[in-house]
Amino acid sequence: MAVGDLKNCLPAVSLQSIPELPVLCNVQAEDCTSLKIVSSSRTALTQGWDKPNYCYRVFTNCPKLDNNSRSNIMDEAQITIMRMATVAPLKDYFLPHHPWPQINIVCRGKEIPIWFSYQNEGSSVDIELCPDWFRTGLFGFALCVFVSGVSGVHHDFRSVRANFIVKFKGESQELFSSKYIIPGNSYDNNCDGQHHVHVWNEAFRSEEVAKNCDVYKLAKEASVVFFCPVSYMKAESCGICPLYAGRC
Repeated sequence: MAVGDLKNCLPAVSLQSIPELPVLCNVQAEDCTSLKIVSSSRTALTQGWDKPNYCYRVFTNCPKLDNNSRSNIMDEAQITIMRMATVAPLKDYFLPHHPWPQINIVCRGKEIPIWFSYQNEGSSVDIELCPDWFRTGLFGFALCVFVSGVSGVHHDFRSVRANFIVKFKGESQELFSSKYIIPGNSYDNNCDGQHHVHVWNEAFRSEEVAKNCDVYKLAKEASVVFFCPVSYMKAESCGICPLYAGRC
């Protein structure tokens, strides 16, 4: 698996474009102030799924990145997350709570991608649950959030927690919590005034549902609430997309 580390791409370097990348190539582009174009990798996305692994494509403090490139990055995030949701769990002794390949995408902007079927302004979003929602080929969820105030926060506190809460008979019960660590060091430099959207995935924990199957099958709605650890940070908008079999 290749890794592209493009930190501190100052104007003198004049890196203005990134070509089509292989599906297993990770990219961390920070402070690439001349970067304008990230080519579509849709052709590569048809390959490499026999060797699933963790995937990140982080573009922070890339102020000239054009709209088409941002669309490419987020559209491919959808394909990558949905494909990875169908693979077998990774046998990683050190990551027993995250057996499925983790996807981490960061891009300039503040709009939740359109493919997130449930999205909302603010720090929470509601979801409608179909009957037997956890027995209909549910693999997991894609999560998305636009967070403000990151640049003024110490690295140790740059995170977001998404709590998935199931509602039934007037009561609420937390099903799971997904913690996301905000990547990148460029927030320390010149990110003031720039906005970034974060996308990641969370595998569906069927064993948790199995413990209370009779209760959860009554649920018709749920909500996801995004929390930041410090008051300086705020979830301005958010989204969630359930990942079902047959929709990849």
